[in-house]
Amino acid sequence: MRMMHYFVKSVETPSLSHFDVAASLQHRLLALDHLSALYADKKLGFFFRSPDGSVSYELHRTDDLLELDARLKANPQWPYCSHEVIPVTKTGDMVRELIAHLGIDANAFFEDALTRYQSRGVLTANHTDEIRKLALGGFVELMSADEEPIDENGVYTVVAKASKATSASVPVEQLQEMWMRALRAQVAHLNSDVEFIDYNPVGRSEGLLIGKGDIDVLKKHIESTEIYPDTVVSYFPVQTSSVAARAAATQLMALQRGLPVLKIVSQFI
Repeated sequence: MRMMHYFVKSVETPSLSHFDVAASLQHRLLALDHLSALYADKKLGFFFRSPDGSVSYELHRTDDLLELDARLKANPQWPYCSHEVIPVTKTGDMVRELIAHLGIDANAFFEDALTRYQSRGVLTANHTDEIRKLALGGFVELMSADEEPIDENGVYTVVAKASKATSASVPVEQLQEMWMRALRAQVAHLNSDVEFIDYNPVGRSEGLLIGKGDIDVLKKHIESTEIYPDTVVSYFPVQTSSVAARAAATQLMALQRGLPVLKIVSQFI
């Protein structure tokens, strides 16, 4: 069975007192330890935290929903958060659907798109040469690649993209033209200097992108694509596990509370 991917967003229950704050920070550190172990076992594609640490963004890999359910509930912070679980597909899966529907030769199409994006200054000659070299096995296969390792010292941003509402009176031809722009935009997502990974929620005209860089870097990147005028985009800066663990530990010590017993993230504190 093919491995499935699920995007999970967990939001901590708001703290009502300084006692709640301390307890929440302890649960947060235990959650980071739990997720670090899953990441080490390659059960996660990524996991990040919001700048204040209260929101967790995770990409889970599994082919068993019962296993996913048990995994999420094994998180020490699970009872103290609200959760949203979204099945997602990779960029390559979305591209396969569109090229089959539109009857497109994928490699020829994306070769032309690379040239267009280079001529517009969206991709440099070095970027296009590197993408061509990596795409020798096919552009769609390259778009289906797994995430690269997280750089614990890196700067990351979550980008949520959604297509603007479409009236029922819009002709199918205009929709197809928009889909072509969306397809061409996928070559920009192969710019590994800016993009970490890009996923699409199942059954939705949306995207969830993790970018390497701050909001300004990601805005410049996203707004350079042809599909941008047809979308609504939101940006959320995030922290790596090491940054989030250090911040939580510092806050706990300021409250004169002890740290919980940790197996993995203790190295970051």
